[in-house]
Amino acid sequence: MEVKKEKMYSIHKLSKGTYEDLNKMMYKINSYRENLPIVKMSKSKALMELLTIHSELAFLHVNGNAKNIPDLNPALDERQNERFIQESLKWAVKWIFDYCNDDMKNMSFKPSRKELINMLIFSYKYEMLREILFSASRGAYSIKIDNKKIEFVTENDNHHAFLAYNSWRQAHRERLQLDNIKTRNISAIQELQSSEFIMPETWNLGDYTLKEYKSFSVSLDGLLTRWMMNHAKKNPIIFIGQYKSQDLIKVFDKKWWVSQISKLSGLSKDTVENIITDLTYVNRNNNDPAYQFFIPLSEKKLALSVCFTNVFVRPERNLMALLPKLEDKSFHRLSNDCENQQINLIKKLLDNKKIIIGEKRTKAQEKRSGMDILFLDCETLDLLIVELKWTISPSTTSEMYAVDEHVKKGLNSLPIAYEYITQNIDAILLEYFGPQYKGKRPRRYENCVVMNESIGTGRYSDPLAHVITLDHLIELLNKGLGHTIDTLQNKKHRIPNEFYSEVPVRFKINEYEIHCSGTDLEGEWLDHTLPALNSNFI
Repeated sequence: MEVKKEKMYSIHKLSKGTYEDLNKMMYKINSYRENLPIVKMSKSKALMELLTIHSELAFLHVNGNAKNIPDLNPALDERQNERFIQESLKWAVKWIFDYCNDDMKNMSFKPSRKELINMLIFSYKYEMLREILFSASRGAYSIKIDNKKIEFVTENDNHHAFLAYNSWRQAHRERLQLDNIKTRNISAIQELQSSEFIMPETWNLGDYTLKEYKSFSVSLDGLLTRWMMNHAKKNPIIFIGQYKSQDLIKVFDKKWWVSQISKLSGLSKDTVENIITDLTYVNRNNNDPAYQFFIPLSEKKLALSVCFTNVFVRPERNLMALLPKLEDKSFHRLSNDCENQQINLIKKLLDNKKIIIGEKRTKAQEKRSGMDILFLDCETLDLLIVELKWTISPSTTSEMYAVDEHVKKGLNSLPIAYEYITQNIDAILLEYFGPQYKGKRPRRYENCVVMNESIGTGRYSDPLAHVITLDHLIELLNKGLGHTIDTLQNKKHRIPNEFYSEVPVRFKINEYEIHCSGTDLEGEWLDHTLPALNSNFI
């Protein structure tokens, strides 16, 4: 974890420590990883030991048991425990690749289960600290140092309002996904992951298409689901610390994986091999095992954590995050299609028959800023103008701040679009909706930016800026275009201030105490605003 240049951080005026003190603290935290007990092992054995314990924790999570971290406040709830399972593996695997090799002679050494769990906890805290520091480098916090305490003081007043909104909409999408699942047993996992594929299957990703990747992913899910179901039948009771590696981790030659998935999917072996190659972990650029979940134990053997891959990996989302990091991939060319896919989703999910859609049909309209799609209530002539922005669904702080840049561009386009509508008020309906609207003008009009899954951190925005998520737009439109405009104009598109709060987050990493803040939603309000959970999950 490298500390940014001094100018990247703001040291709080009441801090007793300096930037140099912060740098020394981070150096000591970084040095700790080099002395982890597991680095005494060979790389392949270290990976198996780590993956086994991590998989045990993943199975515990699936069965409703969260890992307790004594010095972390607040304690891990279900969502945060899921984050612990996802994030702790990233750095732990990287450190094994960094510090272990298969020439090590201490073949008899084996770290204890407690030591391995502590390594995963340290890895999770390390990632938390990295993300907090990244936020500080973007102005969200100033840093206040007092001996061995590092406090991050909130400086971005919009931060918690935007994060609360993102959490609310994420919970809303997850509830809708669960409601669409028809089964109740563990095979629902496979159905849930299949439902997440929304991008065009025709995308050519170089060595395979998105349709082929989906077929691969669904087939692998089927294989993993059968393994998990067999495991659950044989092990109805979880025996902590008594799992064997073969119970939790599947290790086969790459040729075996290629052959099995090719048979299940009907894809050619060459196609399957190309996909597996992309999904095989490479220790560079802070790669994530959630993106590259085939872990190489040797030149030929690949290990796969069954529960982690089956439950915690979002296949399409993670592929979208991985592609820009791969060499010779055409993601940037394909990303131009994403806004068209947003429009297709709107058309598919918009049920309100009173609303008609105006799209760009001419070169002039294509170039027009802030006007990707228009919505008209054909009875009241209320008009909504929307600027669409697509980003990879963020799972890290750096990805979240990248969303801010897109939000900024979108919001900057709104005044331009509003001015165009105002200047062409008598012709706008004719231009976008056809000759039947000649001589008619909108009764009222409003505009907004629509993001696919996150509105960022509010770094450049007013807390009530007209930016919402795609699912929120569709939800509002289905209640009426007038309702949508009222919601925006009456500033009801955010969570009311009284229903979320800034909560202290504290943890200890090595000898240092970290004090920060998080965002907490009021549970009763959240439950009231989410779709009812269907009977399969009650």
